[in-house]
Amino acid sequence: MKRRRLFLAAVVLAALAAPSAEASWVPLPPPDSYVVHPVSCPYFDEPGVACAVDRRVTYWQEGQSARTVTGQFELWVPRYGSRVFEREVLLHELGHVFDVLSLDDAERQTFAAIHSYEVGWRERVGRSGGGAYPGTVEELFAEAYALCGLHGFERRRLGYRVRRGRWTPGVYGYSPTRAEFRATCKLIRGAA
Repeated sequence: MKRRRLFLAAVVLAALAAPSAEASWVPLPPPDSYVVHPVSCPYFDEPGVACAVDRRVTYWQEGQSARTVTGQFELWVPRYGSRVFEREVLLHELGHVFDVLSLDDAERQTFAAIHSYEVGWRERVGRSGGGAYPGTVEELFAEAYALCGLHGFERRRLGYRVRRGRWTPGVYGYSPTRAEFRATCKLIRGAA
């Protein structure tokens, strides 16, 4: 009886840890391309704010077309007391790094087209999906990256649900349909 309970507990834990049927994996930027500070972003007066800052420097050699890039992105992700929420915020900030390092303009345009965003990458989207802040397309991509990177059970713990055919909005109002969500996750995986 005890063995059966242990086996059943192992099966339940494995099911919770397994990716959901919908996309739940994103390629991560190279680990040497960023450093994470477990504190609030120093560029905001408000405590508990996360951010990503590009600290890379590009050097051009005279007479050469090659360039040398040194430095890293710095990510500030404070401790919130919830590992799942901290993972979502870290994935959001990594989404910014992934955007800069992995996406080209055509992939950015594809992301915008999937969601019918008709503004520039760093412009606010007119239809905010109900988030606390109206998001730029760039911020909505980072939200999409995080949502694609979360496992199904993590999304549920954070309150993400599909209602009336759309995901409930995140902080920046990212509220995709299921089809937009799947197409976005596929785009991200293909950009790696």
